[in-house]
Amino acid sequence: MNNIMIKRLLMLPLAAAVLLTGCAKSEKTNDHETTKRYLDAWVGVNYPGVTPTELGIYILEDKPGTGEMYDAKQTFVIANYTIRDLEGNVSSTTDKKLSQQIGSYDASYYYGNHVWISGEGSMAAGVEDLLMGMRVGGTRTALIPSWLYTTDRYKNKSDYIKKKIKDEGTSGIYTVTLNGLSNNILKVEIDSMEVYSKKYLSGVDSTSYGFYYKQVQAPTDTNAFKSDTTIYINYTGRLLNRQVFDTTDPDTAKMYNIYSSSRIYEPVGIKWGDTFSDIKMTSSSSDDSDIIAGFAKTLWKMRKYEKGVGMFFSPYGYASNGSGNKIPSFAPLVFEIEIVDKPES
Repeated sequence: MNNIMIKRLLMLPLAAAVLLTGCAKSEKTNDHETTKRYLDAWVGVNYPGVTPTELGIYILEDKPGTGEMYDAKQTFVIANYTIRDLEGNVSSTTDKKLSQQIGSYDASYYYGNHVWISGEGSMAAGVEDLLMGMRVGGTRTALIPSWLYTTDRYKNKSDYIKKKIKDEGTSGIYTVTLNGLSNNILKVEIDSMEVYSKKYLSGVDSTSYGFYYKQVQAPTDTNAFKSDTTIYINYTGRLLNRQVFDTTDPDTAKMYNIYSSSRIYEPVGIKWGDTFSDIKMTSSSSDDSDIIAGFAKTLWKMRKYEKGVGMFFSPYGYASNGSGNKIPSFAPLVFEIEIVDKPES
């Protein structure tokens, strides 16, 4: 049984990992001065007249935006991006259409805005330099030298060139569209959830900050489950764009093109606890598993044969980590859950 999406994982999204640490590790050299001369020559041939910034990136194309300007003081950056090597091969992208064109599209993956954390220790120096002076709505393409993939900060370009970066990748061409800036990403999430609630949940209010629950089908018994009781549920997990990332229903999986013939689609067992944080997912093939807080809080609201929808912000989900390619960082989640009978053996 493959219920990985609701278990408590701490996986850095692949796209974010690429942004922070660089592109594919091939043909790299520790001789940064040699690489710098090569990049200067490459730019001279392909983009004559372009000179590096003070830090050392090469801005190749720039379509200005008209919104708020990035100045590194904003904590969170909301953006789309594509990363290419110097031959033009795409190594990573958030663009769905481009992924379809190059044959890398996966219906189970998330495509769209990603949230990055600004500043030293979080954002690569070269990416931050690319963003400097951009306004929301703008798109910029820049060649970022490999030594600027570090999340450390130094005084000047020569200091970056002198430093050897662990697991350094090759230089890459980044195209970034800046779609938003914020110092309060939780408010951004709440605002998005309010829109979703009005559109899909009849405007239901939150029951606590960052958590919403809407009953769809009343229970047959309003008594709470006893501790250590095992119940069975069907569920479907969605992002706020309505994309399904996980489900126990085969028809839903087929509808959203995430069906896998290697998975068994059936109700899953849930072991009750004294509090919502004690709730576990059971499996005949492995030990009981912890589940994310928002999923557990949704279950805690439910009673026998009840059907409902829980929606919660990222601190109750995967927070800044996201989960693989399916759930981006800082993503509110929606779970449609129905309590059902134990499946027949």
